[in-house]
Amino acid sequence: MMLAIMGGLAVHRGDVVWEVHHVAHDSAQLERKVRDLQEAVKKLHTAEHADRLLAIIHRPGWTTPAESELVMAHVDSLQSRATDLHKACDALLAAAEKVGKAR
Repeated sequence: MMLAIMGGLAVHRGDVVWEVHHVAHDSAQLERKVRDLQEAVKKLHTAEHADRLLAIIHRPGWTTPAESELVMAHVDSLQSRATDLHKACDALLAAAEKVGKAR
């Protein structure tokens, strides 16, 4: 078999030939983004939103039943988003650990 690969490395696996290109990436930029995400999560954790909200909702006559339902729906939505964020971070870490091992 005659093979000419320009600008990459030819990897043979059985009858399949893969061309591997080295793509430059900015690991410093990715690190900044990961650190920014970490800081955003820290700020959310230390913001004391829950404590403040709990103090508000226990005030006498705080709200009507309908308004309470709206707040409850919003709290449910935020809980769902927090759970999804945790799952996404776990999936990202698991996938990142696999990168390079499959080659």
